[in-house]
Amino acid sequence: LEYAVDARTYELEIAIRELNEANHELERKSAIDALTGVANRRLYDKSVLAEARRSRREKTPLAIAMLDIDDFKSVNDTYGHQCGDEALKHFTAILKECIKRPSDTICRYGGEEFAVILTDANPGAAYEILERFRKSAELFNYPQVGCKTMSIGYTVTDIDKNAALIIDEADQALYYSKKNGRNQTNCFLRLVDSGEIETKESEPILYF
Repeated sequence: LEYAVDARTYELEIAIRELNEANHELERKSAIDALTGVANRRLYDKSVLAEARRSRREKTPLAIAMLDIDDFKSVNDTYGHQCGDEALKHFTAILKECIKRPSDTICRYGGEEFAVILTDANPGAAYEILERFRKSAELFNYPQVGCKTMSIGYTVTDIDKNAALIIDEADQALYYSKKNGRNQTNCFLRLVDSGEIETKESEPILYF
């Protein structure tokens, strides 16, 4: 009887371990965008909050960027969604080549829009990283589609802002990039400083 109990206990421990491993794998997959293989919006929402808290605690700058493929709708409309999917995967591969630090996060935010979290990156450092990607993407020539470009907007903060505010700042910079000719990288803080973007008086603006 004792042997049977020990065997049953052992089997139960194995079953629990396998179940835990399956749950971890399921959780990992649920945080990854199936098409591009980078983090999805769900993981981004969690990561940006966690990194903002860490940024505040360690008093280090945090850059959040929004990136959008210019005129992407025309690719799907003209050549079909399969061609568009291949282009998305190719742009993602370029992003991975340019942003390799383990602490940084690349996310497919939705559709043809990506978000990037750059830890311990001031405006100048973030600009260099994002511009390197933009210039690499500019050289991308997909068969039948031709050269496509990316518009980029980003913000830098070292305080625990509301996630919606962080995204809004990066979005405003992205909108400015698209409105002013596309295929460019702009920083929210610098646009505020130059008077290109007006902010509410209650919104803190940080400079590094």
